[in-house]
Amino acid sequence: MSGESLFSSGMEATTGVFARVAVARGIDRLDGDGALTYRCVGQGPELGELVEVPLGKGKASGIVVEVGGPELLDGLAAWKVKEILGRTGATLPEDLLELARWMA
Repeated sequence: MSGESLFSSGMEATTGVFARVAVARGIDRLDGDGALTYRCVGQGPELGELVEVPLGKGKASGIVVEVGGPELLDGLAAWKVKEILGRTGATLPEDLLELARWMA
């Protein structure tokens, strides 16, 4: 037996593009900004872009507030991070995104 997890997709935590998404549903988190981390497949989304993500047993809409690499995982294994389901193409202007950050 190789020692690899049966549930691991083999993806290393040191690769990939990830996005932090502020979902439209109310989620209270005690740490950070309340955004959730998702894996980007293909071309990554733009900051401020409206995306659809898995949340619990359903889907939710959210705004991309950060795009980056494995530093966004906060110690979570990359294979556990769910993928962004879809991109709408609609994007908040940068000044509105900055205003939302300031208000948060």
